[in-house]
Amino acid sequence: MNKAWLKSTLELLLKLALIGVAAYFIFSKLQSTQYHGVFTYTWHDPYIYLSVFFTLWVANLLFDAIIWQVVNNFVETINLKRAFKTNFICYALAFITPANSGELAGRYVMLNQKGDRQKTVFLTFWSHFPRFITKFLLGGSALILLAYYESKITLTYALLGILLISVVLITIYLSILKIQKWLNERNAGKWDISKYILNNRPILSEKITLLFLSIGKYLSYNLQFIGLLAMWNPEILGIELFLSVIVFYFITALIPTFAAADFIIKGALAIYIFDSSLASEAELINASFIIWIFNIALPALFGTGIILKTNLLHSIKMRFSRGNRYGL
Repeated sequence: MNKAWLKSTLELLLKLALIGVAAYFIFSKLQSTQYHGVFTYTWHDPYIYLSVFFTLWVANLLFDAIIWQVVNNFVETINLKRAFKTNFICYALAFITPANSGELAGRYVMLNQKGDRQKTVFLTFWSHFPRFITKFLLGGSALILLAYYESKITLTYALLGILLISVVLITIYLSILKIQKWLNERNAGKWDISKYILNNRPILSEKITLLFLSIGKYLSYNLQFIGLLAMWNPEILGIELFLSVIVFYFITALIPTFAAADFIIKGALAIYIFDSSLASEAELINASFIIWIFNIALPALFGTGIILKTNLLHSIKMRFSRGNRYGL
């Protein structure tokens, strides 16, 4: 039996089992409470909250596009329109693949030169690594502040903890270029590493830009969730809700799943993480579902339209079929 096939099959079954457990958890929780759809709630200042929600939704997509534009410019200068197009295609392909693996295929086919396509993994890494650092930086800090807010630690320990997390993560983030240079010098393994990475990119200014863009994207995503819950129950607005949402998205970001079933995992975790005084089970599930619709499903739908309109699916099949003349 092929070991690679066995490993991929086991990973797939594990993710499906995780989704199944999450779905069962949601169902069992909802049996103990009366479920209400979003239209049964009293909507407070909907024009204000919905305007903010859609502004944050656009901002989230915009931050994501600018991040890819900055990263793509390492090898080829592109405009913002092409960055949006590339991202929508990646959303569509990631929607049907585990752990967003389809994103690599989308980024690969959208690079014009073969030499640039060989750096797809490197470029994709740098579009996600600043976000990874951001999630740990903000999520870890929020977790510490939440512990302080609940009187579990003193302010001194909270500030020291945040300082330690910040120093460690920023040091790692700024030092990663040294690892790239070390790999290139050692020519790790049997590969010619120089074909797959750019030794001197990103430069410091690009790193800082990517980090701030990632922070903006992460916060815009978080604030969408807060806005929905506050629209249904404005009394919950406060520091505890803000910190809880940041911690929530920090934890969910560590769990691999399918984009198509992302809201199931997030809905289950939301019920587990959030205090019942902040929001009901039904409100958390509805908010998770709406966030999923706008930030994952709709962009994937836009991307599917682009793929079908441009016949990009044929290019993907040609470049990733056996015996093709292209190479990563």
